[in-house]
Amino acid sequence: MGRLRCGAVVTGVMCVLLGSVTNPAGQFMVLGPAADAIFTVPAGVTKVSIACGGRGGARDTGSTTNGGGGGLGILNDFAVVPGETYTVKTPGFAQVLRADGSNVVAANGAFYHTGGAGAAFNGGNGDNLGNVGQAARWTANGGTVVPTNADKGVSPRGLNADGTPRGAADRGFGATTENIADAGGNFVRIVWGDGRSFPYNAADV
Repeated sequence: MGRLRCGAVVTGVMCVLLGSVTNPAGQFMVLGPAADAIFTVPAGVTKVSIACGGRGGARDTGSTTNGGGGGLGILNDFAVVPGETYTVKTPGFAQVLRADGSNVVAANGAFYHTGGAGAAFNGGNGDNLGNVGQAARWTANGGTVVPTNADKGVSPRGLNADGTPRGAADRGFGATTENIADAGGNFVRIVWGDGRSFPYNAADV
C-alpha cells in the first residue's frame, strides 16, 4: 500500500501519494571455505549484483614457490525474480548457481603457485623470491590482473570512492607455506538496492 507524504509549501500543504518501495537495499555474503548456502531473492528485489572471489593457493609440497592469488568474477545488475533460489558454493573456488545447476558467475581459486581465474580478472602467480600471488583486485571495471609483490588480498565490499579497499582486504592472497589455511579464503557477496553494484557501491546497509 502507498504511503502519504506531506510537505509544507508557501500557499498551504501539498500531499503526494508515493508507491510501495521496490528493490529494497540489502546484502548476502558467504566467506569460504564453507558449506553450500542458499540465497533466496527477497520480496521486491528485481536485480542483484554479485562478486565471487577465489581462494589463494599454498606452496606445493617441497616447493620454494609461494602460493598464487585467487581470481575475481563480478556480475552487476543481474535480473532476478522474488522468491527464486540460488546455490552459493565456496569450497575453494566461488560460484553462484541457478536452481537448474547452471552457472551465473564464478571465480577459481589458485592452484598452488598459479593464480586463479575469474571472468577476465585473474590472480597473480606466486614466485620463489619471497612473493606470494595477490588476489585479483578491484578497478573501475571490476578487477584486473595483479602482479606479485604483496601478500594483500581483496575486500568483498569493493572500493571506497578514493579507490582504497572498503573494509578488510583479506581474501584470496597466496600463502608462503604449504598450509592452505595460511592463504586468504574465498567469498561470494550479493548486494541489491537502487544504484548498488561493484566495486564502488557495495557497502553494508
